[in-house]
Amino acid sequence: MPHFKKTSGILLLVFFFTMGCNSSGGGSGSVDLDDLEYGRVSAYSFLQADVMEAGTEKRVIWFQLFDQVDDQKTIDSYKGRSAPELLPYPAKVAKDMHIWILVGNRFEIRLIGDSKAPAYRNSEKLRDFILAFPLDEMEDYSGPKVEKDGLKQFIPKLAGLK
Repeated sequence: MPHFKKTSGILLLVFFFTMGCNSSGGGSGSVDLDDLEYGRVSAYSFLQADVMEAGTEKRVIWFQLFDQVDDQKTIDSYKGRSAPELLPYPAKVAKDMHIWILVGNRFEIRLIGDSKAPAYRNSEKLRDFILAFPLDEMEDYSGPKVEKDGLKQFIPKLAGLK
């Protein structure tokens, strides 16, 4: 496991260095979390959340968060999958539609830009939103399986979370 953390740290360093060297800055991919709030958040064995434009009923993103600690089939499905231009984690990407990543060989985030919010059907905006998750905490977590409301500790801090 220490080798995995060292490798992940190196990947994160390379990723952020590359982002810093990007002369275009945040551009159209930039997400301001103050412009977003949670709508419906549902907790089952996984967590599902609607992310709305603040002060509106307009959903722009929705996501699901799973602790896949005991689902080897899902974990294996990420082997050899990546999108290093977006994130230093195993990923399944449909450009400008969705990003699914596996963090710490355990937590799966499935993030989808809403089809009725074209500004958020943007891979860079989706990446920026994923970076608001506490990815380091998720990667380091080694406790029991997390389900239902327990998963809220691992989602971005936005207004509207109950």
